[in-house]
Amino acid sequence: MTVEPLNFRIQYRDGSHEGSEPPAFCRACGRPMRVTVEPRRYDPFDERTGERQMERHARCTRPWWAKFVGFHDHAVEDEHHDWPWL
Repeated sequence: MTVEPLNFRIQYRDGSHEGSEPPAFCRACGRPMRVTVEPRRYDPFDERTGERQMERHARCTRPWWAKFVGFHDHAVEDEHHDWPWL
């Protein structure tokens, strides 16, 4: 029997982009999203093999200096291949 960790699904509070394809456009400004592969921030290494674990991020392509005005989208692919908003 496997027990899944307690998850309140807080990241799904405002909905998420479901499906294996990342969100195409930012909900705030309509710009396209850029997908990058980055090391995981939490639990970055696999306990059994010691390999670095990677995750896919989708971020708004608005310039970094323009993001200070308003909120722009950022999503991370989860283990179910959905894209909850962060």
